[in-house]
Amino acid sequence: MSSQCTKCGRTVPDRPSCMYCGGQVVKVAVVGPSAGPVQEQVRANLPGALSPEERERRFEASKQKMHTMLDAGRFADAIAAIDEGLALEPNAAHLYVARGLCLGNLGERPAAIMCFDQAIAIDATLADAWFHKADFLETLNQLDDSLSCYDEALKLDPTHAQAACDRGHVLNRLRRTPEALESFKRAITLAPNHSIAWFNKGGAELALKNFASAAASFEKFLTLANPARDGQAIAHARGVLSQLKAT
Repeated sequence: MSSQCTKCGRTVPDRPSCMYCGGQVVKVAVVGPSAGPVQEQVRANLPGALSPEERERRFEASKQKMHTMLDAGRFADAIAAIDEGLALEPNAAHLYVARGLCLGNLGERPAAIMCFDQAIAIDATLADAWFHKADFLETLNQLDDSLSCYDEALKLDPTHAQAACDRGHVLNRLRRTPEALESFKRAITLAPNHSIAWFNKGGAELALKNFASAAASFEKFLTLANPARDGQAIAHARGVLSQLKAT
């Protein structure tokens, strides 16, 4: 079994709510075979000579099958569909990213990172590949490498608010709280209604003893939070505000 957020779909530590977005965390069964080397799996399925039209038809069909399997939560079957597509278009970097995300949902995080690396090898400007690699590296506690990947993602896509927020989370874990605070502020500038960025900003302000700013951030979080999704974070924010008002 692995733990997965029902909101953002990430594989996360076993806890009531997601440390990234505050969504509910549930247990999911790990099914399907472990992933071997990606290129070997692709080569094993290479079709014979096809006309460009037939190749394109099959490629589009494999992507449609992938989306159908993803919508049904059938990640192992989605990987099979992705591999069909990669056999036809081995340089489709976005499919390696999709494959990595499926493997993550199956608890295969090291294999997922291999897929993100393959996507980056094909297209080093693909910000999402760097972002997801950073995310998975953090779950494996490879914090310095994760931070480097978040930096690369933001260099490629300076508007990536989630990358800025998650980068702050890594900095917090590295006990670099002032830098974390700046990263949360950046996320909020990019996405003013990013509730978890406000929540995390409040936590960083609190750690730095900026109590008035912390209170303002938690209050803003409470105006944006979804009670059905953010229950634990809401309770924490209310508790902190109660303590701050009592002092």
